[in-house]
Amino acid sequence: MIDELLLDRRQCARITVASAITLRPIGGFNHHVRVDDVSTDGCRVELIEEVELGEPLITRFPELEPLVGSVRWKAGATAGLQFTRAMHPAVLDHVVTRLI
Repeated sequence: MIDELLLDRRQCARITVASAITLRPIGGFNHHVRVDDVSTDGCRVELIEEVELGEPLITRFPELEPLVGSVRWKAGATAGLQFTRAMHPAVLDHVVTRLI
């Protein structure tokens, strides 16, 4: 149900991937987490620890500077992050080739 509601509000198409990225809360420890999809504006991840809506998290994709994002939604151990600064589409293409 959450996915259906979010699809209506998404401004960017998501690309399905099956890989891992590094994720950490500000002031916290790095965790390797599964990333299920990614877009220029955000990504969907499987969490290891509890997070709050709106909480800022730092994501690290292969060969890319860290991106800060905030938790937009969560359902169980899955969460959607929205980046504070969107990736350029060419950067997204590069990231996707590293994640697939």
